[in-house]
Amino acid sequence: MRPCRWHLWRHGRPTCRGRHQVPCIAGEGSGAKQQQQQQPQQQQLQQQLQQQQQQLEQQHQQLEQHQQQQQQLEQQHQQQLEQQQHLEQQQQRQQQQQQQLFDGAGASAGCSGPHRVVDRAGRMGCNPAECPRAKI
Repeated sequence: MRPCRWHLWRHGRPTCRGRHQVPCIAGEGSGAKQQQQQQPQQQQLQQQLQQQQQQLEQQHQQLEQHQQQQQQLEQQHQQQLEQQQHLEQQQQRQQQQQQQLFDGAGASAGCSGPHRVVDRAGRMGCNPAECPRAKI
């Protein structure tokens, strides 16, 4: 007697159709071949799913890192703006102080001596360090 070539798989075990006395042999028959072909396909699908999940996790991590970098850049930009404003305020104060020194007591007394100088802004004024009237 020949082994059955046509059998179905139920609960992972071969079950034969038809009238024959020899039990089914695993690996023969259309049912066995289908089962053998399905297993590698399922493994491939599982591997693809795992790879896709890993890629998604990596992309998520990269996105989080990018967002953190963006926040850091925004903070640095804000700090730079504040520093720039602070420096501009300091420069304005220094210019005011220099102008006050430049326009000191000698200039208000109407100096016209050789010690008169022109400041950076092109204004004529008294140099208090050299003005005899400023020392009075």
